[in-house]
Amino acid sequence: MGLLDEIEAMAPRLRRVALALTGDMAAADDLVAHTIDRALARRHHLRDDGPIAGWMWRALMKRHRDCDRRKGAHLVLVDAGAAGAAEDGPEAEIAALRTAVARLPLDARQALALTAIDGQGLAEAAATLGLAEDALIARLARARSALGRLTGGASDPGPTSGQGVMDAARPDLAALLIRLHAGALSGPERAKLSERGANDPEIRATLAGWARQDDHLRAAYAGVLDAPLPQALRDSIAAARRDERLRLRARLARPLRVAAILVLLALGVLAGFVAGRQSALHSPAGNVARDAIAAYATYAADGLPPVERPLTDRAAITAWLSDRLGLPVAPPGLTKAGLHLTGARVLPSENGPVAFLLYEDSAGHRIALTIGRTGMDADDTAFRFAGHDGVENIAWTDGGLTFTVTGQTSQDALRRIAAAVYAQMD
Repeated sequence: MGLLDEIEAMAPRLRRVALALTGDMAAADDLVAHTIDRALARRHHLRDDGPIAGWMWRALMKRHRDCDRRKGAHLVLVDAGAAGAAEDGPEAEIAALRTAVARLPLDARQALALTAIDGQGLAEAAATLGLAEDALIARLARARSALGRLTGGASDPGPTSGQGVMDAARPDLAALLIRLHAGALSGPERAKLSERGANDPEIRATLAGWARQDDHLRAAYAGVLDAPLPQALRDSIAAARRDERLRLRARLARPLRVAAILVLLALGVLAGFVAGRQSALHSPAGNVARDAIAAYATYAADGLPPVERPLTDRAAITAWLSDRLGLPVAPPGLTKAGLHLTGARVLPSENGPVAFLLYEDSAGHRIALTIGRTGMDADDTAFRFAGHDGVENIAWTDGGLTFTVTGQTSQDALRRIAAAVYAQMD
């Protein structure tokens, strides 16, 4: 299964849990759309962040917490028609349970939604929420106890609600029962607790009540799993698939194009080389060059801290830049040109954030490379020179991005560096 297939396959599960968290389908779809949009934007680096499902669950939960925090207090948005559909019977219990879930504190709602509704194990749900397992178990114990109170024991089949097991005086037993219910106890522990439960009607009633809660919770939100995805969500995924097809075609055609460009660069006969500085600084291409020259003068000046993020780990800088720019950005290696990467920063521009990568040679001379969304005509792929006060610049576009190389060096040196950069860009 491809990455986009994995992202799309997660959508129904995300929507089901999001509905339990918000109590409202429109709000749930907003949560899921934000999560999937982020996943699509980061799709070229998602596998570096571990399992894709885990990343998406963490993103959904964080977005939910942020929205809830901005809202200040949780507003119950349960469908009144569903809540009052029946006065008694299973449908009434399910409606009452949905209302009760909506009234739970945020932490308890998230813990219950991941385990009881999505069916995640304790270890997986704890990792999603960034908790130790014991902390998750404590939240689940509070959630189960609150559901019993809010539903008046409606989800318990026996004559007792089983709330005594959840009393503060019996926290160890409550934690053991949560583990038993989740299938997280070892064989000997499970056998020992089962034997104890055989002689304790309250334990039996509690476990039976939780099982019934789970059945009703899954039934309450089951319809979302089979429902068609919202059109906007399908459009986003379809657009990402089209983009991947275009990227694949471009990658297949790129070797021939790179070879041709490098030959022309070596000969120095591309547009802008023969004409010298014909782009000057008074055109869209000139605007890009002017910004790059200004950034070089500001951040590459001797004695100033050159970077926002020093080079400690190339992979970390790649992930940081890609996240800030919303597109994959990997610093090219320029050691064959005698340059080593010292670090990076992100600059503003009229077309969005721009990656600013600073390289140095053994003598301390600095070269800056910028990468950002294009501010030039995307069909104009010429390499163009510009310069100001002894600072030279070369700029070009490729694949919807604009690249510049800037430094206090010759045009020939910039041309060689540009060729090395171009050869590495996918």
